Amino acid sequence: MKKYIFIIVTLLFTKVNSAPVVVSGGASNDIRGRMCRYESSSIISVFVRSPNWNDGDLYFTRSIDNGLGWPTPTPILTDAGDQTTHCMLQTSDDTIRIFYASNETGDYKIYELISLDSGIVWEKRGRIDLGWTSVNTIYDPVVIEEEDSSLTMIYINYTGGTGSTYISHRPYGGTWDTLKTLVIAPSTYRPGIIKHPDGTYMAAYHRKTGGSNYNIYTRMSTDRVNWSSEVQLTTNNNSHDAFVNLTSDSAYLVYYAKNSGGHYNLARRRSYDGVFFEGEELITNYPTSQTKPCFFIEGNFLYQMWTYAVDYNTNNDIYFEKLDYTPSFVEEIPTVINSNIRIFTENKKITISFLSSNTNSDISIYNLIGQKILTQVNNRSIINFDLSNYPTGQYLIKIKSDNKEEIFKVMLI
Repeated sequence: MKKYIFIIVTLLFTKVNSAPVVVSGGASNDIRGRMCRYESSSIISVFVRSPNWNDGDLYFTRSIDNGLGWPTPTPILTDAGDQTTHCMLQTSDDTIRIFYASNETGDYKIYELISLDSGIVWEKRGRIDLGWTSVNTIYDPVVIEEEDSSLTMIYINYTGGTGSTYISHRPYGGTWDTLKTLVIAPSTYRPGIIKHPDGTYMAAYHRKTGGSNYNIYTRMSTDRVNWSSEVQLTTNNNSHDAFVNLTSDSAYLVYYAKNSGGHYNLARRRSYDGVFFEGEELITNYPTSQTKPCFFIEGNFLYQMWTYAVDYNTNNDIYFEKLDYTPSFVEEIPTVINSNIRIFTENKKITISFLSSNTNSDISIYNLIGQKILTQVNNRSIINFDLSNYPTGQYLIKIKSDNKEEIFKVMLI
């Protein structure tokens, strides 16, 4: 059996458009632009037009040239009350689905709106029953489609003055479960979710850290029920609006709005395992606030959309930008890791060989949701780990010795 580890090479982003494109501008207060691909060169966007921040309507526009031009938006939902905190996706049956929160009947609940003809006609499907009573405030839905065409939703229950994050699942052709499965509590807001091809979910959200300050966190799960401990991505005590998606080379990429000099700009961090994140990259650098990001990646291009504040309180626009994305590559290399360490894998067993005489080290094995599953203090030249009782897949090896820490990713097949 072939033995290998992975070396991850830094990604590169470069601008394709000379400047961001305005999706919706003017004096209106337009926020939370969301988008999805429709056909090869079309991108559909839906955003909230909310003049006073508590009476939002949903507006639609479609670019037919990959985001270079956006026609004048048209209203698609102007019901009574506030239509807000929406998400959108195109499912495998070519239906465009919008899930949104509305207080049209009192407290906020989650509703569905669909289009079967690329956004020309929209049909309101009505309120989604997630098992909560009429006095519960339910909003911030984010929905993803799974490989079997079922849907998974993450959302907020804001009752009693604090937010907690829950998850629900809808089998294909079925109804949403009403189990009210808790993901994170309390004081969590604006959650996002994505599922990796290996079956692992990542939830990203912001949590209150005192007063009106927030930081960005993530958690992982393989079953939507049991979630790992938190990974904290920011420490500046004022970051929010987490949005998570996958890159074309299967990395998790988390976007968020970060307080910078008294206003917000967009930043992001990337991880290949959901445990160890690369350093923060600042995406925008404007003297006014940039919030509510979203993005998707196709091949060598990254498409991002966000809310640009002309005036944060009264006048916001929707911006779009297309970037070149150079994926990292995964390189298979010999089992020589460095001049001192060799790692061998075979039949779910890992052998680590130290070539130098100084072999004192702490060695730990982690799964991809950050759980330490095996550990040994080593003072021998060869050490073995048996993972026969653990599933096939990727694992992390952390080797710490002489104040130096090295982390390697291995695949057990």
